[in-house]
Amino acid sequence: NGEGGEPAATVAEVQAGSAADEAGLEQGDVITRIDGRPIPDATSLVAAARAYEPGDEVTLTYVRDGEEETVELTLGSSADDE
Repeated sequence: NGEGGEPAATVAEVQAGSAADEAGLEQGDVITRIDGRPIPDATSLVAAARAYEPGDEVTLTYVRDGEEETVELTLGSSADDE
């Protein structure tokens, strides 16, 4: 669950209107899995997200305040990053 040394990726920032914002993610949430696949670090999170197309739905597992939660997330486009 991202604690006790289990690998995970911490949410550093959530941009308003982003897929993460719409899914209810908050700064400090610790993402542990995407579609059941372990996410050991931020690099793995980016790599896993790139395996999907914009508009794909994924199941994101994360830990907030010691509680594990799961949310459905529709991926957005990264075109804004250009």
